[in-house]
Amino acid sequence: MTTQTNSGIDPAYENEAQTPSPLSSNEDWLSERKREVCEALEEKSKQLGNQAKSRLSERMSNFDTALNKASKSLEKNNEIPAAEATRQMADKIKGAVDYLDENSPEQLVKDSANTVKKQPLLTLGAALAAGFIVGRLLTANSGEDQA
Repeated sequence: MTTQTNSGIDPAYENEAQTPSPLSSNEDWLSERKREVCEALEEKSKQLGNQAKSRLSERMSNFDTALNKASKSLEKNNEIPAAEATRQMADKIKGAVDYLDENSPEQLVKDSANTVKKQPLLTLGAALAAGFIVGRLLTANSGEDQA
C-alpha cells in the first residue's frame, strides 16, 4: 500500500509534480517566442503604415500644388468657372492631406471602416468613381507614351 501526503500525491511522484516538465518549459519558450514575433510584426506594420501614409500625403500634396497652378493658369485665361472648380478640388485635396498628416494609420483604418459601415452606397460610388478616374488617367498616360 502506498502512502499519500497531505497533497494527495504519492510521495514517489511528488517531486515530479513540483518540477516543471520539459514540455511545459517548451510551451513557455514557444509562448515567449510567439509574443516576441507578434510584437516585432506589430512594430513593422506600424513602420510600413507610416511610410505608406507619408508617401501618399506627399503625392497628394504634389497634386494639390499642380491643381493650384492649373487654377491660376485657367484664371489668367479668363476661364473663371473652371478655375474655381479646380481651386475647390485643390482645397479638398489639401484638407485630405491635412487629415492624413494629423492621424495615425490605425485611426485612418478605423475612420474608413466607420465610413463604410455608415454609408456603404456612398463608399461604393466613390470607389467606382476613383477607379474610373484612375483608369482614364492610365489610359491617357499610355497613349502619351506611345506617341
